[in-house]
Amino acid sequence: MPPVGANQFLQYFDSGNREFPHPRFENAIEMCRLWLDLQSRSDVTQADISQFMVRLTAAGEPGSAWVDLRFQFGAWAQSRGFQVGRKRAEKRRLG
Repeated sequence: MPPVGANQFLQYFDSGNREFPHPRFENAIEMCRLWLDLQSRSDVTQADISQFMVRLTAAGEPGSAWVDLRFQFGAWAQSRGFQVGRKRAEKRRLG
């Protein structure tokens, strides 16, 4: 069963990094901490969400947990009224 939510993802990637240290794990850990920070704030902006998504996209897709992290973060952001991936979807539809 995949991790659910930022805390579980943080534990998952932290565990992986302890067993097999790698910059991808370190980046994922950083992203989870950033997500936890965003969850704790009341002043999150669309720019914060977009910046997070840009960083996720730049990291590529190094594994299924990373894909799940992206999906769950996107769902979390959308449930709070933020737009996620809209420009990309529009490009696909128009392209």
